[in-house]
Amino acid sequence: MMWSVLTLFTEFAPPTPDADEARRQAEEELSRGIYTDGPSLLERFFMWLQELLTGHMGGIGSTRWIYTVFAWVVVIAIAVIVVWLLVRFRRRRRQYAQDSSEVFTSESSSDDLLESAQQALREGMFDLALVERFRWMVRSCDERRIIRVYPGLTACDAAQRIAQFLPDLRGEIIDAAHLFDSVRYGQITASENDEQQMTRLTEHVVTVLSSPSEVKA
Repeated sequence: MMWSVLTLFTEFAPPTPDADEARRQAEEELSRGIYTDGPSLLERFFMWLQELLTGHMGGIGSTRWIYTVFAWVVVIAIAVIVVWLLVRFRRRRRQYAQDSSEVFTSESSSDDLLESAQQALREGMFDLALVERFRWMVRSCDERRIIRVYPGLTACDAAQRIAQFLPDLRGEIIDAAHLFDSVRYGQITASENDEQQMTRLTEHVVTVLSSPSEVKA
C-alpha cells in the first residue's frame, strides 16, 4: 500500500529541473518588478514627459516643435505683461483723478505764491517750487475771474476748468495736475527739469488767459 502511494506521488510530482533550468527560473523570478528598485512615480512622469517631447516626435521635427512652443510661451508672456502694465497705468490715472489733493491750504495771493516758488527754486527745493508754481497758476486764474476757487478744489478739478478755455493745452494742463498730486503726495521727487516744464506751462497759461482775446469760452 505504501509503495503504491509513493509510486502515485512520483508520477504526479513536477519534474526536478536541472541546474541550468533552475538558474534560468531564478533569474526570471528575480527580474520581476517586485524585486527591483525601479524609478519612483515622479521620476516616471518626468521620463514620460521627456519621451513625449523628444523621443516620440522624432529628430529635427521634435526640436522645431519645442522651439515653436517656446516662442508661443514668450509671446503670451509678453502680451500678459503689456496688458498688466496698461491696466496698472489706467488704474493709477484714475486714482490720481479720484484722490487729487486740495490745491490750497491757505489764502495766499498769486504774488505770494510766485515769490514762494521763486524762493524755493533759489534754494534748490524743486518739489516745493513745482507745487507753488501750479498753485500760482490756479490762483492767478481765480483772481482774473476765469475760474472760481472754492474750499476743497482739487488739482484735477482746477485743471479741468482751466483747460476749458485752452483746449489746445488740455493734455498738458491735466498732466501738470497729475504731476502736482504725485509730488505733493510724495509719490515722486520733482527734478529741475520737472520744475522748468511746470514753470513754462504755467507762465504760458497765465499769459494767454490774461489776454481776453485769447480766451476761448
